This record gives sequence, C-alpha cells and structure tokens, in this order.
Amino acid sequence: MSEERNLINMVSEMLRIFFVRREAAELLLKEKDLSDSVINSMPGIFYFCDHTGRFIRWNKRFETVSGYTSDEINRMQPLDFFEGADKEHIKERIREVIEKGTSDAEALFLTKSGRKIPYYFTASAVRFEDELCLIGIGMDISARKQAEKEMQQLNSELRRLPIKISRHIQKSSKTSPLLRRHLRYPLPLPISIMSNSSRRYSCQCHSS
Repeated sequence: MSEERNLINMVSEMLRIFFVRREAAELLLKEKDLSDSVINSMPGIFYFCDHTGRFIRWNKRFETVSGYTSDEINRMQPLDFFEGADKEHIKERIREVIEKGTSDAEALFLTKSGRKIPYYFTASAVRFEDELCLIGIGMDISARKQAEKEMQQLNSELRRLPIKISRHIQKSSKTSPLLRRHLRYPLPLPISIMSNSSRRYSCQCHSS
C-alpha cells in the first residue's frame, strides 16, 4: 500500500505543480497532441474538474474502466461514480481538498455496468483560469484487497487449527488420559506440552 500511495502522491504532485503555472496549464489543455500524450500515460485514471464538479479533462483509462463514453462523462460529476457510504465518503474528501488543498481516499468505483472496483484516489486543489479546481488520479487496488482477504482467511484458519486438532484427538479412543487433560483447554497442544516439558527440565536442573 505504501508503494501505491507514494507513486500516486508523486504523480499527483507533479500534476499539481504543472497546473499551477498558467502557461503550462493552457498548453496542456489546448494543445491536444501534448495533452493526450501526457494525460493518457498517467498510471490509473486521471481526472480534472472545476469547483462545481464538472469534468474538464480525463484520460482514456477513465473511459475504459468506467464504461462511459466521453460525451456521457462530460455530463457527469465525480459523485456519480459512487453510491451509498462511499458517495458520502468521497463527498467529504472533496470538501477536504477544497479546504486543505489535498486529500486521499479508498472507495468502490462504480462502473456503468454496475461493477464496483476498489480504488485508491488522491487529489489536490489547483487554480486554473482564476477558478479553484481539483486534479488527481486513482489506482486500482483490487489485487491488494484480494491478497488482504486471502491473508485474513488464512489467519482465521490457523487460529482455528489447534482447536480442530484438539477435538479430533479427543474423539480418538487411543488418546491417553494425560493428553486428554491438556486438550481440555483452548491453548494449542504443542504449547501446552512444551510448557510442561520446560517445568520438568527446570526441576531436574534444580535437583541436580
């Protein structure tokens, strides 16, 4: 996550500095060949909108991921790509960008087909043509989210494993009474046995 955050923040800061200069901003927006080359090479989705939420520019990846055409996006606003709690979360983060100059957020990006994709967004406030605007990028974090989910499932299975083993052994008619006493407790079997072994070793050392 830290690498994703650092990459996105670095690109976002480069864009912010670029747009602060009026001449550079006008060049980026008016010179189509240059703007397409710069914006479409951005990692993830790129967005640039004014203080009313009207999109000024975006990259091709934005269209590809969202499933909306250029004409459709031109009539939409940032909050149209979120729903439920995520919409309120993004609304609050946009307000934070306006007030503090920058912000970031994780949310499910809603596509035209109804698919929800986990994204990490970062945005900065810039002035363009004497208006306060918002510029930023978003990165698909589906792979990281899936890895986190699998790790949580693995940890959950590992936590339940000692109990499963204990129950299985307790059901066995060949289990010794001593071992049964250890397995009455949720403490993992190896730890319980090692603990008793350590005490016996300590007693032997003192007696010698």
